Amino acid sequence: MDTLEGDGEPLISISRNRPQRKCLFLTIVLLGCTAYSSSVYINYKLNFNSIEIYNVTTFSVFSLTVWGGPVSFGVKDKETRMSAIGHWIANDTKHDVYLLNDLWMRSDHAEIKKNIPKGWTMTQVDDLSDIRCDGVSSAVFCSGLAIISKHPIKYFKFIPFTVSGNMSSFDFEFNFRRGFGLVRLEPSFDYSVDVVVTSLAHHGYNYWYRKNQTSELLNWIKKSSADHLILGGDFSVDFRDREDTYETIKGVLTNAMRDDKMQNPDYATYGNTLNSYTEKGQQAVVHDYIWSAYQGMSVKQIQVLNLMTENNNSFSNHQALSATFHIYVTPTK
Repeated sequence: MDTLEGDGEPLISISRNRPQRKCLFLTIVLLGCTAYSSSVYINYKLNFNSIEIYNVTTFSVFSLTVWGGPVSFGVKDKETRMSAIGHWIANDTKHDVYLLNDLWMRSDHAEIKKNIPKGWTMTQVDDLSDIRCDGVSSAVFCSGLAIISKHPIKYFKFIPFTVSGNMSSFDFEFNFRRGFGLVRLEPSFDYSVDVVVTSLAHHGYNYWYRKNQTSELLNWIKKSSADHLILGGDFSVDFRDREDTYETIKGVLTNAMRDDKMQNPDYATYGNTLNSYTEKGQQAVVHDYIWSAYQGMSVKQIQVLNLMTENNNSFSNHQALSATFHIYVTPTK
């Protein structure tokens, strides 16, 4: 081995400190692992303590356009159908609330109401209508809206639309007082639900009225103080129509029915081939919807119901909708 001149020590000496260096390296690694483990543990504890614990409850909604206009409007089998609707609701155990629209006449309202079990509540005709509503000989100034609830109704309200149709048209829209009716429910002490029912102007040419009615409806919904909100009814527009009513509503609320289901003719609510009043060649469309607002809700199930009377007639020329929601409630401390 080479040495410096006059020195007997090696130029490159064999290190006697290598074991100490290994110990130092292992110590550093151990300290690093300990620090990382502590960081992970502390982060876990912080996140765990910040996780919200929820109680999950279900809330089910039934919605039906009952086809309850005057017989002079070409409505068929109305007495039998109204009786069947009332009996079906009275014997149903699945739903918390029932949203009815197109229930124009007071006699039909009374037919359904007389079957409602004790302890349930059904809004009166005048609760959700203009005070000038006739409902005896005609549907002038009526809204056709009603809500049935198994839960106590804290309060109710009816808001008529400011636009109701063209007086020069012969579609009776100008004579109606369409709008939206709502009830505030508190199924449990720790959360509230605003349930809203509506129907918009019918016929494709009434797009301008639907557009403005939708704007008025959504403006109110945005001001609701309830923890959760559910809206149902007949919106007289299919998601494939060349008007922006559906997309406008979808921009604020969540449709309980997924887009892929709406493409399926089995989920059509008007013109459904299973409906006894669907005419040959009639287009199958989705005109009835159930929507939800605000966080803390998710759709558990959505169904289109094919309900029939004893005479094998459908309950209406529309199919009924049934939606069950999961509602996530933060326990009161």
